[in-house]
Amino acid sequence: MALSVLLLCVSCKEDEEETKLYFNGSPTFSLPVFVQAGELMTLTPSTVTRADDDDSTLGLGCYWKMNTPGAVADTIRREDASSLPYSYSFSVPDTLMTMEVTCTIFADGYNNTSSSSSAIIIRTEGDNRSVQGIVYPEGTKIFTDPRDDVQYHYITVDGRDWMADNLRWKGAGYSYYDMPVVDPLFGRYYSWAEASTACPAGWRLPSNEDFLSLNNAFVETESTVPNAHFNTGAGNHMAPAYFNNTVMWEYWPDVDVTNKSGMSLLPMGYIALSDGGDALVFNDILTYCLLWTSDSIDEDKAYFRALFERNDRVTCEIGYKNYMAMNVRCIRTAE
Repeated sequence: MALSVLLLCVSCKEDEEETKLYFNGSPTFSLPVFVQAGELMTLTPSTVTRADDDDSTLGLGCYWKMNTPGAVADTIRREDASSLPYSYSFSVPDTLMTMEVTCTIFADGYNNTSSSSSAIIIRTEGDNRSVQGIVYPEGTKIFTDPRDDVQYHYITVDGRDWMADNLRWKGAGYSYYDMPVVDPLFGRYYSWAEASTACPAGWRLPSNEDFLSLNNAFVETESTVPNAHFNTGAGNHMAPAYFNNTVMWEYWPDVDVTNKSGMSLLPMGYIALSDGGDALVFNDILTYCLLWTSDSIDEDKAYFRALFERNDRVTCEIGYKNYMAMNVRCIRTAE
């Protein structure tokens, strides 16, 4: 008898759920890949309407929820509207994490419909910015680019001044995932032609000979051929950096990441470009650091330097000038 009653109750519950209506559509919205801590944002989802056979205008509601610490859910209820956009305004929390926001539409007699979107919260300035772990050596100086007043650290090695930050001049190039907000953290990416003219006046793109001089200054066994691989020394130029508390150069026993030179290189990979110069794919992030050299091979190809997380080599590679965009470090004769 008890089992019969239980089955009856379950059956009634299933019948009740089956009678619930479904909204037309979902409250879709999108967030950018990166958002600044403290940034003011307003999200407006796509409009959701009641079922076609429901002419009620009562009780439609919207529920917003965030996964950040201390976030308070925000519920908006409209008692006299069958279909309205429900905007949500908030200040991005000051917590470096992946923020997820969910919007849910609800009404009596309906199955809820929801959509979510996420963004990485960053800080680009100050002592607590998203990239941590870069320590510039004593004697590092500052250069201010007169074109945009952006400041770059630079070191002097063997009679050459090297920028210790990736170039981020906005007159050319591409931002990481097309998000200029992260240029202060990662720099920009440039095709070879753009890289050849992007450095400030008095600075230039380094040659293989320049990279040879730089690497030899910090290794016991020097290399002698400029356009060849350097079998040791990569760890001397890698920054033991973290992005939002995630290590950027993954640990490998063959590489001692010391940043001894002060170059503070980050594994930002490269961008594959289309025939029209559009950014297509971001490759090898957190795996490789690729830097253009000034040495052209022919009309289509040029040399670049590569540092890989798994070994201590600074390799010399060949890249397509018009189909690859990379980070750039500028150089000049020491003042």
